[in-house]
Amino acid sequence: MKICKKWEIITTFKRVRRKHPCARAKGYTMKHEYYLRGVCPTKVEFDLNGDIVTNIVFTGGCNGNLKAISKLVDGWKADEIISKLAGNTCGFKQTSCADQLSLALADAKAKTL
Repeated sequence: MKICKKWEIITTFKRVRRKHPCARAKGYTMKHEYYLRGVCPTKVEFDLNGDIVTNIVFTGGCNGNLKAISKLVDGWKADEIISKLAGNTCGFKQTSCADQLSLALADAKAKTL
């Protein structure tokens, strides 16, 4: 597994930065960092190697639940995670940590294609 150390993609839902030059190169794992809105955790980080998602880490939020989500979907394809978690809500909120992860994955996938 190769990790590009030249430039790490950092994205928020408000700003979109240009595509990374290694995004389409085979064998490269792209590190992504997203700042979340409307949920307890402030940030989610993950690696995307092609369509496979690994190393999901949430900052803040319900520690046990977020570790469980991270372990359960580690190694899954991004499309599979998006289809399972999109639209999930938490209490009276219109979104959830899982929903925010699916939005981050969809955005990251769109930027690396």
